[in-house]
Amino acid sequence: MAKQQSRLADRAQLVPISLYPQTIAQLHEIQRSSGESRGAVVRRLVEREADRLRKVGIPKAPVWTFPSYDASGPRIDARVIYHKKSGEALVFEALGERVRPEPPSGSYVVIGEETDRLHGQVEGTETTDVDGLPMLVITVRELVPPAAYDVPPILFDFVHRLNGDVVSRSAAEISFDPNRTTPSWKLGEHEVRAMLVGPMGQRANHVRFFPFSGPTFQDHLNPVSDYFPVIEIDDVRAREDAADRIVHFLEHGPAQPATADQSFLRWAEAVYVLIHDQLGGNASQSGLSRRFGKAAFICAMDYKPEGDRGIAQFVVQITTGFARGRRRTERYPWRETAATTVAADAIRSYNRLLEDE
Repeated sequence: MAKQQSRLADRAQLVPISLYPQTIAQLHEIQRSSGESRGAVVRRLVEREADRLRKVGIPKAPVWTFPSYDASGPRIDARVIYHKKSGEALVFEALGERVRPEPPSGSYVVIGEETDRLHGQVEGTETTDVDGLPMLVITVRELVPPAAYDVPPILFDFVHRLNGDVVSRSAAEISFDPNRTTPSWKLGEHEVRAMLVGPMGQRANHVRFFPFSGPTFQDHLNPVSDYFPVIEIDDVRAREDAADRIVHFLEHGPAQPATADQSFLRWAEAVYVLIHDQLGGNASQSGLSRRFGKAAFICAMDYKPEGDRGIAQFVVQITTGFARGRRRTERYPWRETAATTVAADAIRSYNRLLEDE
């Protein structure tokens, strides 16, 4: 008996395997179709995966976790197992200073470069040995973001830190939404949005804040004139000052009501903020003519006497490509029309003008 156990030890080793119910069902299905034992199926699948990894290796990719956190120990190599909704599992060796032991479960994760990112959420971590060295294995479940979702990692991390400052300064139920290109804080009829900006051709590392207020704040109809300085993203003192300003504005509202002219300019600014949400582009532009995507967007009072009655025109004109020169103009009673309505119309016009390009 002892001799038989010795032979078995050379051939097989007991290894704990954790299988999801769906995986167990698939294992049974493979067993019925192939006629193999479950052990043989597992061995064959493991050998096939080992052959694949020998050929292609394990890809390396930058990995960010948000919000960032303080290390609980020394640096350690990390490997990410990314489970897609389709059931496929991708494995990456993590690069970057932002992966530290150990990311809290539920943390938001971004994997890969600018043009090919994967988004997920940490499900758990485990420290194991790989070739005699400790390795942190991070299990991540895929998250599929909305089509318009494109929060830069540096802004995502900043607004989470800023939200911690906001929460510590107010006992009110402030609503925080980080999942937009302009993350926002809302309380009652008041809202503040944050946007990452930077000089043309340079890395964006400053944040601009947009305050809104009024009964129709959800439609961004009433931007206000309260001043929020543009701050550097790594300036802790400026971030804390911004938190004070945000809390004061949300709890007390705007310092001064806007005049008619100011209201129109801020209404137009709100339209441009919303268009930028969808098309991206240079967020540091100013004035009543802006460029986003392949078009120029122009907002102005209509000709008198219509302008005196509060009628504004909004023009979308394609500036590049085969559709260059095509334009569409809409008119709105701007005092009664939500900025979201104008922005949605402008995006719709933009897409239609490009349809036959």
